[in-house]
Amino acid sequence: IITGISFVQKLPELKQKLVASMFEGSELEKLFNSIECPNLLKRGEMIEKGMYILGGMKLRNISDLEFRKLCAFLEYVPQHEKFSTFKRIDFNNHIIYGLDYARMMKRDNSTMMYMNENILCFGRVRFFLLVTIHGQRTVLAFLEKLKCNSYNSKCQILKVEKTNETEFVAMRNAVKDPGCIFLEVQDNNEQMCYVCRYLNKLESD
Repeated sequence: IITGISFVQKLPELKQKLVASMFEGSELEKLFNSIECPNLLKRGEMIEKGMYILGGMKLRNISDLEFRKLCAFLEYVPQHEKFSTFKRIDFNNHIIYGLDYARMMKRDNSTMMYMNENILCFGRVRFFLLVTIHGQRTVLAFLEKLKCNSYNSKCQILKVEKTNETEFVAMRNAVKDPGCIFLEVQDNNEQMCYVCRYLNKLESD
């Protein structure tokens, strides 16, 4: 275990030494990425660096509420009726699932952290939507907002409350390590909700 940890800790130093000869898309970069993050080669379509669509996209209609929220986000009314949506994303090595993904069984990975007017916010993603804004493809997350009354940057487990508020958020506004686990437990006939930030970023399922 100690040898494995030492190896992982040495990787950034090796990358700095090799950066001059590591061209984007080269075999050397692919080899390094496969060692640093074994899941990289299994990712789907890359939207931009660090952002990958997982699974297939579906062209479908969205609800009236979702359409109104989308218009509010875009500040104009889209002319088409169907939109490209998908249920999972890999964002900076964090896999975030939409609530529409039926196979999310082991744990609830639907929650993400994002910035809104310099305020850290939490939300549970229902699905992801791919749109083109000013000629650039952009991934939006349609999410249910969570309210956190006692945020503490040093605390890994935070109590939150569900709300009826929904909104579209550009994935570019997500924090660097956005993924959280959502927990809902019952305490004395009261439903308690928590978000847990990841401590271990090296291992995966």
